Order: sequence, then C-alpha cells, then structure tokens
Amino acid sequence: MSRELKVLAFLLLLVTVASATEVLPLDRSNQGAGKFTPRTMPKYLHTLNDFFNGLSSNTNFKQVRTTHDGTAKVYQGRIAQDAPSPTFYWQAEFTGLNQNQVHYIQSLFNDDKFSSELTPSTDKPETRREYHVRNLTQKLLGDNAANASSQLIAWEIKTLPAFSPALDREMIFLNVNVTLNETCTIYAAPSVSIDWIEHTLEEPSIAHDIHSRLNRPILRNHYPSGQRVCIWPQDATTIVLATSHRSSTNQSTQQIEQNLHFLGFHMVDFHSFMTGHTYEEETITRRH
Repeated sequence: MSRELKVLAFLLLLVTVASATEVLPLDRSNQGAGKFTPRTMPKYLHTLNDFFNGLSSNTNFKQVRTTHDGTAKVYQGRIAQDAPSPTFYWQAEFTGLNQNQVHYIQSLFNDDKFSSELTPSTDKPETRREYHVRNLTQKLLGDNAANASSQLIAWEIKTLPAFSPALDREMIFLNVNVTLNETCTIYAAPSVSIDWIEHTLEEPSIAHDIHSRLNRPILRNHYPSGQRVCIWPQDATTIVLATSHRSSTNQSTQQIEQNLHFLGFHMVDFHSFMTGHTYEEETITRRH
C-alpha cells in the first residue's frame, strides 16, 4: 500500500470512529472558521489531507511562486467560486537531510516556534495565551484522542508590521495535531468565536477572559487552514521531508490590502506574507 493510501485509510477510520462517538461540532459561523468548514474535526482533517494529496490535479489553484532550486512552491486559488477569500498553499520538499535538520523542522510545529522563527516580525509571543480546557482533544476527536493533542489559543499578531500597532489583529483558534502513521502528522488551526467557546465548548469563564482582553479586530482562520509534515527515509543516513501549508483568512484582511494598494503600498500584502514563509523555511532548514 502506498504512503498516500495508508494516510487516507487512517483518516477514513478516524472519521468512521468519530461518527460513532459524540464529538463537538466546529464553529461554521462567519465569526469562526466559515461556512465551508466541515462539521467535525475528524472530517476537517480528512478533507485537509485530501487537498494535500490532490493539489497537482486541482484546477482551482495555480502556482504563483517558486524558490530558485524548486524546493518550495506557492499556490493560490479558491476552494469554491463563492469562497469569501483566497486560499494560499505552499509546499516544500527537502532531500538529503540529517536527523538534526529533521528534528528542527518538527520543532517548528511541535514547539510553537513556527511563527516566531519563520516570520518574527509578525509574532508577538508575549500576547499568545493558551487556555486549558479539560478533555479538549477528547471532545474534538472522540476515541481517536490518543494520537492527538489540542489547544485553544488567543493570540495578537502583526498582520502588516509596517503599520503596527494600528493594524495588529487578534486570532482565536483551535490548534489540533494528529499523528496519522509513522510517516505523517497533520495540523489544523480553525478559528472559533467567543460565542462558540461559551456555548458549544461550555467554557464561559474562558470566553469572558478572552472577550475582556480583546482590543483589536479579529483575524480569522477560515477553512481550510492547516499543515502536514511527512518524513520518509531516503537511505541509511539521509531523509526526505515534505511540509505542506494551507491558509485562508477572512475578508477583513483583503479589505486592508485593497485600502493599502489604493494608497500605493503594494509591497505589504498578505500574499507576500504567505510567500515569505516558504522562503524563510528553506533558508532556515539549510542553515541548520
């Protein structure tokens, strides 16, 4: 069985088992992850993985940038004609890595260093707050929680550093990762609203705390937003590692872009922000 089929089989099992156990519905409102969001986290992970596997044949996305050696590529498109915002997808594959390089890339995701290491100008770590929710992973994934971890995060970020703090934004989202097999780990980051936290998650005290701290407009991770990291042995001493990232945001970010473009600030758009992740990732990996 191929690597892709093994991952697909695991995710199908995840969805099947989750359907037999009660899991929380995701926030499909415009204040959460949007109407295109699958109903549950297992389905979210399954459809995210399907996209990663099928990008080469997806006519809704076109390649818009690549690194000089072809290691990393950036794609742009929409998941549907009526999707409120574009989705950016960037993919990098590295061959001949040693264990130290592999462990470093894994740490970018597992140790919450992804944003601060790759785009330090957008990260404000002192404003990142992780809220403890009892049995959160079990509530989201049901009987498949043993292979997963999850957090509820509120975070203030600089979407356009040149205009901080005026254009800083808040993000409220779930950070969920599942180890699919010995090869791949998939990460999902759908936004949730304060109303969802209070009434669906049934955590009114957390909802109140987040609401009391909000002093910026909210930037939302609309569906689909997440990434996948896969590692395959190349030979006895080197490794092939592929990272895939997919991100959609709410319409307010595009409106900011349009206003700035009207004023002549063409260099500070969200596309450049997303593309920067790919180039930084390649540079940092080679440096380590």
